[in-house]
Amino acid sequence: MAEIRAFVCGHPIAHSRSPLIHGFWLAEHGIDGSYEKLDVAPLDFDAFLGDLPATGYAGGNVTLPHKEAAFAAVHRRDEAAEMIGAVNTLWFESGKLIGGNTDAYGFAAHLSAGAPDWTSGETAVVLGAGGAARAIIHAIQKAGYKNIRVVNRTLARAQELAVRFGTGVSAHGWEDLPRSSAMPIFWSTRARSA
Repeated sequence: MAEIRAFVCGHPIAHSRSPLIHGFWLAEHGIDGSYEKLDVAPLDFDAFLGDLPATGYAGGNVTLPHKEAAFAAVHRRDEAAEMIGAVNTLWFESGKLIGGNTDAYGFAAHLSAGAPDWTSGETAVVLGAGGAARAIIHAIQKAGYKNIRVVNRTLARAQELAVRFGTGVSAHGWEDLPRSSAMPIFWSTRARSA
């Protein structure tokens, strides 16, 4: 069987430890494969995706700043990617490029490992309204939270998320935080991924 090749692409990407992590697990499980980091500038991303079928990669991961561009470029997306509005995982099915998003799953799995009863709540506060907030809201909605308050410096950004995620999600300005602080708080940051 031929080597399975995968990648993580972003710009910049030199900081990524993903190849070390995936390389370890490929070796640990005796899988003939590689996982490479590829620095792809935003202006080159469409061409990168267009050339992808000829490169021999089975698929890969997408990080900043390409997640929304990948969302727009794929043939089909999974439910999480549709709700979050971003793609961080690419693969081929019947020659077509498919996109998914594992950010919400990763967030929920981390919480489940450290705080197994986190899914018993119904009301939560999400601080911030960036890309990470979308994954967090999707994860806590899937866990059964019925009342999610998005608190953000810029109310308009919080309102965009309330509209995107619908019933049970409300938008609040920073001044509303003291009234919401008795609920579980999920902090969304603009941390580097991958």
